[in-house]
Amino acid sequence: MEILLSFFPVVIIILLVAIVAVLFTGVLAMGIGSRIAPDIRNKLMKTRLVLQGIILFLVVIYVAAQSFR
Repeated sequence: MEILLSFFPVVIIILLVAIVAVLFTGVLAMGIGSRIAPDIRNKLMKTRLVLQGIILFLVVIYVAAQSFR
C-alpha cells in the first residue's frame, strides 16, 4: 500500500500537466474558431472534464488513505 501511495502524487502531477495541455489546446482551438470543427472542441472539453474527475477521485483517495495511516 505504501508503494501505491507514493505513486499517487506523481500520477496527479502528470494528469495536471495533461489537463493544462488539453486546456491550452482548447483555448487555441476556440481562438482559431471556424478552422476547427465544433465536435473536436467539444471532445477537448469532455476530455478535460474526465481528466479533472480522475484527479479529484485520486486526490480524495490519497487524502483518505493518508488520514487512516
